[in-house]
Amino acid sequence: MVSMQSQAQYVLRTVEERGIRFVQLWFTDVLGRHKAFHVTPAELEDALDQGLTFDGSAIDGFSRTAESDVLARPDLTTFELLPWYEEGHGIARVFCDIVNIDGTPFDGCPRQQLRRVLDRARSQGFTFYVAPEIEYFYFANLETTGAPVPLDHGSYFDLLNDDISSQLRRKTVLTLEEMGIGVEHAQHEDAPSQHEIDLRYTDALTMADTVMSVRHVVKELARQAGVSASVNGGYELPAERERVARLPQSLDEAIDLMAGSELLAETLGSHQVEWFLRNKRAEWDAYRGQVTPFELERYLPLL
Repeated sequence: MVSMQSQAQYVLRTVEERGIRFVQLWFTDVLGRHKAFHVTPAELEDALDQGLTFDGSAIDGFSRTAESDVLARPDLTTFELLPWYEEGHGIARVFCDIVNIDGTPFDGCPRQQLRRVLDRARSQGFTFYVAPEIEYFYFANLETTGAPVPLDHGSYFDLLNDDISSQLRRKTVLTLEEMGIGVEHAQHEDAPSQHEIDLRYTDALTMADTVMSVRHVVKELARQAGVSASVNGGYELPAERERVARLPQSLDEAIDLMAGSELLAETLGSHQVEWFLRNKRAEWDAYRGQVTPFELERYLPLL
């Protein structure tokens, strides 16, 4: 096994030799949203050795104000260059574990919770491997008003002309392979402008990091092409309404199911479940307070 010191030396040497200007320290909140520190080479050695302290109460679902300080500790095995930056102006990334100031795992860190579950499975003789299929959409834009506009009208496995969607999907696969992420295949999915990238199986912790990388690459390459991408799913495009029948009928229904799940509480831990449900209940309350165009058109004239 490579020592932490050797890994740190490799990172520092690569940063110097490749002209890396920033290293992004990646982590996520309990909702899976991407977060990052941006560290210059001058400060990198201290960050790799000691981690970075920050106010956890500023991150949704991390800490209450009275217990706010936590530490982002880089996992040096995840260091990788982001290949779309020019030589001499490069940026790299490394994933972080969030720990308490005393060095113990922080309960609000999704990566730490996953490691805890995997360690428990390993103690019982199991190793968990995953090979997810990442589905996402390309849109001309993602404005808050109006329906999203798809870039193509293909369906399952369609071989379309070499349009912007096909080019972006192909470029995404090649970029992921440059980053050491194995892709089995890619294809057009069922809905208009819906695409899929199937990842080669690996252990669950590595795959969790990989999925965050894929989300970032898909959205970044779309941005560079002047379009938008969404990896969140859940879009209801015209003529696709029947597809949503298999989904939960409301967020409220999904919240109730989650709140009553003993398995979820045991897997994610009470800290993350509490904060996740709090966020989703607030989201549901905000949604119920909105007045839809249908309601305006139908009921406003009756007032």
